[in-house]
Amino acid sequence: MIEISELTDAAQKAFPADQLSPPRDASWAMIAEMGWLMITLPEDQGGLGLGRDAALALHYENGGVLQSAPLIPALLGLEGIAASLSLADKDSWIERICGGEYVPLHMLPSAVEAGADGSLNGRIAGFFEADMASYVLAGLADSYRL
Repeated sequence: MIEISELTDAAQKAFPADQLSPPRDASWAMIAEMGWLMITLPEDQGGLGLGRDAALALHYENGGVLQSAPLIPALLGLEGIAASLSLADKDSWIERICGGEYVPLHMLPSAVEAGADGSLNGRIAGFFEADMASYVLAGLADSYRL
């Protein structure tokens, strides 16, 4: 099992304090390569199952160097996908996201309704790092859809 001190050391080495603002795309690649997207995901879903204390340690270290890759929104989006009871091919989505494909979760109030055919209609005010997204996770009160 990975210890929190090991995660802290790895984050300090990956993002040293003398590089105050590492490039976003390089940071994102490093985050995916280090497996940090799997940190809170339960082991039975292919994650590390280390919980929020481990994620907090990573966020703390990344914040110290102004690392701008969207780790927090990515982890929240991944939690939404992992919690879905109806998402088709959920395991494939989890694998792709843990591998570095970015799927943000909308973080602002939205006016989205589900159509009779399962489609979503409406307006979502914004997404974090939408320029690097390949898909968007849109939430309804009782489910999430891609």
